Amino acid sequence: MHPVDYYSTVTKNCSGNFSEQEIRNIRASYYAMCAETDSMLEFAGIPIPPGLSGHSLVPLTSQGNKQSTESHPGWILSEYHGCNANASTYMLRMDKWKYITYSDGLGVPPQLFDLSLDKAELTNVASRYPDVCLHLDKLLRSVVDYPNVTEAVRQYNRQQFLQWKQSLGNNYTQVIANLRWHMDWQRNVQNNEKAVEDWLDRL
Repeated sequence: MHPVDYYSTVTKNCSGNFSEQEIRNIRASYYAMCAETDSMLEFAGIPIPPGLSGHSLVPLTSQGNKQSTESHPGWILSEYHGCNANASTYMLRMDKWKYITYSDGLGVPPQLFDLSLDKAELTNVASRYPDVCLHLDKLLRSVVDYPNVTEAVRQYNRQQFLQWKQSLGNNYTQVIANLRWHMDWQRNVQNNEKAVEDWLDRL
């Protein structure tokens, strides 16, 4: 398993098998996060304001020919910078390919899945199709400058954490030791505190 997937699987407790209903629920949640605003506005006949980062899915529905004023670009982009991820994650889906890259695109190898043959995304074929990876990475960079976005997220995370730490004053040590990861934290408190300080020093 890819290191980023392993980390995400363990931290999100997703190592078991999912029922069909759970899979549908997960897909519905991700759909809502990426396309709901644009699609609902277009279905309602409300002009879509400029600057939204998504694209309406109306062109892909049975009503697409009647209602849609804008064609879909032919690809889907998703990015994730959550607190349970150890790297910013970027995904570009185009035709049968799903391309995933991490952070600045250099430190962790990308993944490529052929969804026509591998719907569960179990076989990374990036090494077999370097030209496809290069093409999709170039397209991704034309949409979002992901190395710069990743660096901005890193800086934001450090600044926000530092403000939170300072707001706690003398209570910081007690509070951080009792958050949701408290059992792991307690295994080596001094080491963990030092790791946090080293990370903050890079501001």
